[in-house]
Amino acid sequence: MAGEFRVGALGGAPLGADSAAADVANSAAEAAAEAAEAALEDRCRILEERFELSRREIEIMDLFAQSRSANWIADALVISKNTVHSHLRAIYTKLDVHTRQELLDTLCDLFIEKYHYWH
Repeated sequence: MAGEFRVGALGGAPLGADSAAADVANSAAEAAAEAAEAALEDRCRILEERFELSRREIEIMDLFAQSRSANWIADALVISKNTVHSHLRAIYTKLDVHTRQELLDTLCDLFIEKYHYWH
């Protein structure tokens, strides 16, 4: 039909619209993802250097800090629950913490110090 305005199936730009805007949005999203990856790598490096955490310990600590349970972490990483608990014990020892909240507070303080963030 003449003058028909059709929107893409996912509610995106009108069909047949210039893809330049989509390209710009994709480029911005890719740049943001790359920046987030770089920041994550920087945080991992700090944890490795300051607390001598392994990459696996950092991976488990990250999931644990996101409120994931030991069972969930074990299933997601295809390791045993006992292995998760062993890593968590090592993490707690290396960071000199005793609870999840102390772990979160330590991480928060560390990254406020490094990046000058303030809540």
